[in-house]
Amino acid sequence: MTKPAYVAVDWGTSSFRLWLIGEDGSILSERRSGEGMTTAAQLGFAKVLQSHLDAISAPDAIPVIVCGMAGARQGWVEAGYIDTPTSLAAI
Repeated sequence: MTKPAYVAVDWGTSSFRLWLIGEDGSILSERRSGEGMTTAAQLGFAKVLQSHLDAISAPDAIPVIVCGMAGARQGWVEAGYIDTPTSLAAI
C-alpha cells in the first residue's frame, strides 16, 4: 500500500470535500460533508478540518492544500491568485 503524501480539500460555500492522496497519486481516502464555508465560519475552520483529518487518520505533519471559497475574502484565509500552470512548490 502506498504511503499518504498530502491532503487535498475543496471547500465551497455549502460543501466540504477532502481526499487523502498517496505517493503514487492514488486516492487513499475521501470525505464529503455539508460543512461548507458558511457552516465552518460558525463552527471554526480549523475544528472542521481537523475533525475530517482525524476521521481518515491522516498523519500529523501531512501537507494540506485547500482550494475553493475557504480562500475567499470572507473565507478562512484570503488567498491571492497565481498564474497557472504552476508547480506545487510555487503554491
